[in-house]
This record gives sequence, C-alpha cells and structure tokens, in this order.
Amino acid sequence: MSIFFTNSVYNTAKFKVANTKISKNGISNNYDAKNDNKSVKGAENSIFQTEAKNFIELTLSNNQEMSGYGAKAEKLSKSLNKMEMFQERLEREKENMRLAEIDGKLKSGAELKEEDLEYLKEHKPELYQEAIKIKREREEYKKQLERCRTKEKVEKLQKLKMDTFMGRIKAIQSANIPKEKKLIELDKVTREMAGITAEYKAFKKTEKFKSMPEKKDNDVVSKAIDEIEAKRRKQDEFNI
Repeated sequence: MSIFFTNSVYNTAKFKVANTKISKNGISNNYDAKNDNKSVKGAENSIFQTEAKNFIELTLSNNQEMSGYGAKAEKLSKSLNKMEMFQERLEREKENMRLAEIDGKLKSGAELKEEDLEYLKEHKPELYQEAIKIKREREEYKKQLERCRTKEKVEKLQKLKMDTFMGRIKAIQSANIPKEKKLIELDKVTREMAGITAEYKAFKKTEKFKSMPEKKDNDVVSKAIDEIEAKRRKQDEFNI
C-alpha cells in the first residue's frame, strides 16, 4: 500500500471521529468539542485509532477479495479458451479421420454409401467429384463385363483396363510436374484402379461368369469386340 493511500484512509477515519459526539450514554453525531475537551481527548484518540484500524483492515480485505475474484476470473477465462481450442482441434482431427476413412474405402475398392458421398460433398468437394466419377466408371465397367460371352473375354477386358492404368502411372511419373502434384494424380489413378479391380473380382464370383465357356475361337462378335477394344486402347495411350 502506498503512503498516499494510507494517508487517505487515515483522513477518512479522522473525519468520521470528528463528527462523533461522546457522552456517558455513548457516541452520537454533531459533537461540540468545547463542552468537554479534557474528557473527550483521550477517548477521541482511542476511538480514532480503533476506527482507523478497522477501516484500513476492511479496505485491505475488500481489495484482496476483489483481487482474488479478478485472478479467478482470468484463470477461468484462460481455461475456457484452452477448452475451445481443444474442441476445435478435436473437431478437425475427427473430420480428418472421417475423410481418411472414406479415402481408404476408395483406395481399397469399397463402394461408398450415400452418407459417405454427402460427407465428401460438404467437407471435401474435389474428392466428392472424383468419387462420383469412379462410381460412374464402375457402373460402365460392370456393364462391359456383363456383355462378355467368355471367360477369356473377361480376362482380356480386365487386362486392357490394367494396361491403361499402368500407362497413366508411367506418364505421371515421367511428367515434369511438382512431386506433390504427382502424388495427387497417382492417388487418383489408385482409386480408379481399385474400383475397377473390385468390379472384376465381384463379377468373377457370379454364376454368370462361372457358367461361361472358356473361349470361342470362331466367335465373330467376340473378334469384332477385340478389334474395337484394340483401337480404343491405342486411343487411350495417345491421350496420355
């Protein structure tokens, strides 16, 4: 406590005593000091000292109490800020884990549920567009497999797809682009290839595939399809 504050407290206490009347019956206001100077002087000093002491102690107590409240409030505010930051980080980690889970499905060839697509649409639109593209490619490939008449034809179709993917991978690896960009493009190919492979494996488990003949040497339609696919393969390699 500063000297100025102590003097201020002292003067305040003194003012209170100066306006107090002392008599045999006790203390009352508006006291006239001329009537009983001698008898009052000792009592005045004693009361003043007591009043000043009590006032100082009360002031210090109030200041300490307010200071304590301020410290507690500041501590609570810091704790709340930390909780908010932790909650935000937890939400980000939760979102990243969900996105990683969905991406893992795509890279493993699993089909996404509608709720997965909705989540991507809201939180990662670019991956959502890619997932929609993969879904359409899988549907188209499934139709191509259904049109095959022999097991040999199914295997040729799958080989054609895999060769196309390998061509794209080689083109990306040799491209003059940043490493980060290469990784992104390679991930895209990995997701597409996983989806196509999953459809191929699923089709091979069907009764239709199991009942197919191994091959038909004189199948004119099959040969025509082979020629069309050969041309398409060359076109795909040219586009790469």
